[in-house]
Amino acid sequence: MPGASGASGGAGAPGTMPGPTTTPLGDVGSIPIHQLSAREYDNTVRDLMGTTSKPGEAFQSFEAAGFDTLAAAGVMNSRKVADYFSAAGTLAAELFGDATRRASLVTCQPATPTDTSCAEGIIKTFGLKTFRRPLLPAEIADFVVRYQAGLAQQLDHAGALQEVVRIMLASPQFIYRVELDPDATTVHPLSNYELASRLSYLLWSSMPDSSLFAAADGGALNAPDKLMAQVDRMLADAHSRELVDNFAAQWLGARRLDDHVVDTTLYPMWTPALGLTMQQEMGAYFDDFLHGDQTYDHFLTSPVNFVDSKLAAVYGLPDPGSTTLTRVQNTTGQRTGFLGLAGFLTHTSRQDRTAPSIRGKWIVNSLKCMDLELPPNLNPAPLGDPAPGQTVRQVLEAHRANPTCAACHNILDPAGFGLEHFDAIGRYRDNYSNGQPVDSLGMLSDGTTFNGLLELAAGMSKDPGFVACVARKLFVYGLGRTADGSEGYVDQIVTTWQGQGLSLRNLLKAIVVNDTFRSRHGN
Repeated sequence: MPGASGASGGAGAPGTMPGPTTTPLGDVGSIPIHQLSAREYDNTVRDLMGTTSKPGEAFQSFEAAGFDTLAAAGVMNSRKVADYFSAAGTLAAELFGDATRRASLVTCQPATPTDTSCAEGIIKTFGLKTFRRPLLPAEIADFVVRYQAGLAQQLDHAGALQEVVRIMLASPQFIYRVELDPDATTVHPLSNYELASRLSYLLWSSMPDSSLFAAADGGALNAPDKLMAQVDRMLADAHSRELVDNFAAQWLGARRLDDHVVDTTLYPMWTPALGLTMQQEMGAYFDDFLHGDQTYDHFLTSPVNFVDSKLAAVYGLPDPGSTTLTRVQNTTGQRTGFLGLAGFLTHTSRQDRTAPSIRGKWIVNSLKCMDLELPPNLNPAPLGDPAPGQTVRQVLEAHRANPTCAACHNILDPAGFGLEHFDAIGRYRDNYSNGQPVDSLGMLSDGTTFNGLLELAAGMSKDPGFVACVARKLFVYGLGRTADGSEGYVDQIVTTWQGQGLSLRNLLKAIVVNDTFRSRHGN
């Protein structure tokens, strides 16, 4: 977005940060103005104002490429405009209605009725945090005028400042993350303040903290070693839990359990509380790789579960005697890794039975980054339920007899068949309810055959596309755009990551030092 370079302060002015250091590998990319997602909005007002309110929970939410953090997901309409203005007024009133929080913002009083220096100082300080960069002189002057207008309407000093805060919170510069370009085409490094926001919204789904703002002001974000040090610092902060609750919850499908329906006449063990526990386990499992010592090449094969009494019963494990999650080694010999988690197995099932095609599609899309779409004008009839004495495999085999359907189902179904020993809420079984034995044989795309989850997970873990896919997913989530045109840079990220060791921490470092994260072309 073309604009004045001064918007990012002296330390962030164009030219102060090293440009791309490698031969261009494609398009470094450009992100349109980036509307905060509902979760990012709530986290940002929490850290900006100390509020516990979550107005974003009522905002309309949209997705693009599987995430609500993409710029393309930031749909604006009349309802959202009204919601933003309403939230701004409510949040400002709440802030100034709390004496302690108000005192933290209103740190001075005007010396005379016409003195604006006190208000100007408050506007600069709060404006830096709200716009996530120093205000331009013209912006400061405009907000001082708004402050004076409040006084002219008989508001006191605090009341006039409340009106300024309300206006700031309703401003596009707050609602959107804006990156400025010197012109419409040139590839250029980001300013330090823009880098600070990219880091904070990648790792924390929120605004920069005081340390990031200080680093940006001091020009200390423009070198790879500084960026990697920030990753270590920020992962040590509790805010990094957002990578679990925002990135992983969307990528791995845990949020789908919010609305998932299970037929309790067939699965009486199912309760909403069990579904919540499954969600929590999916988060804890990912967090074990994010903040623990496990490396991503073991994501499908680590025999670790996180259970309470309810979930242990699903897994056939000893009752831990706890209502909170306990980390255990799964020694049943039946399940392993992420694909053995009940939450995943449930959200990829129908309400009344397993669905190998749904499970298989999720695997190839989310773990191998293969996007399969129906051919144009093809509207296949819904799959029927197995007839008495028939299995779902036999139903799908008949479906694949149609060459048009076979093209996709030959890719989707095998992985799903490998999980058929697990029912629609993730319990292990040897036979279907009609007494037919489960057949979990399948073949990977490289021709490797497998039987069941353990062999499927081991085979998939050796697929180079498995490791590369999570890099692409985190790239898309973190940069707020697809990887189209930047495939060479994604390959570079993967190569760098593999050379450092396949921890998720190292993947984050490989992303933030990449040219696509540190620079952009004009838009």
